[in-house]
Amino acid sequence: MRADLADMAVASAFDALGAAATYRAPGAADALPCRVILKSGDQEIEPGAARLNVGSGMLDVRLSEVARPVRGGLFTLGADIWRVMGDPRREDPLRRVWTCPVQPAGA
Repeated sequence: MRADLADMAVASAFDALGAAATYRAPGAADALPCRVILKSGDQEIEPGAARLNVGSGMLDVRLSEVARPVRGGLFTLGADIWRVMGDPRREDPLRRVWTCPVQPAGA
């Protein structure tokens, strides 16, 4: 795939499906503006005999906007804050998008 077409496809997806957000790395003074695609859902866990629903999800952000999101970083979308809970990965074929496992920061 041509790189310029891939960039246009990623830009179109984030324009259509993305939301305005900011990202703040742990210890950083300033937040970076970005657009994200939040793919959230409830994750069911069963510790012992109990069954709990925990809000969790995955969040996509463009590499061109956030060069290196890290575990513990915070994405703010309006009034909601999502904490990066694991190691972000670039899983798209041309490695232009970070996929971050996230949880609500208050969870």
